[in-house]
Amino acid sequence: LDTTQKFGSSFKDWQNSGLLSFALETLQGYCCSPLWEQLDGDKFTTYKSFPSNDKTLFKYPKNVPEDAQWARIHINGLSVIVGHIVKDTFYIVFLDKTHKFFLTKKARGEK
Repeated sequence: LDTTQKFGSSFKDWQNSGLLSFALETLQGYCCSPLWEQLDGDKFTTYKSFPSNDKTLFKYPKNVPEDAQWARIHINGLSVIVGHIVKDTFYIVFLDKTHKFFLTKKARGEK
């Protein structure tokens, strides 16, 4: 978990924001069956790679392999958990409560 970046949050921050319980309940739901069977492209989706600099406000963390399969799990409102998948395990890398990991077209000024 990388909490050093400007738009990354800590568990304590999510607790104070009321998001931690939503996150834990969401993650609990993903513990019931194989991870790859639960990808739906909406609530839980993968990315081909880490977003390019014009599409994210995060920097690639040094402790994550360059060939990581990046993914995110939508939690509540704009909040997402971002991480990468190895085999059938999702590793949490960022708690992104303001949706800055993969900026929307609107946030990038596109139509």
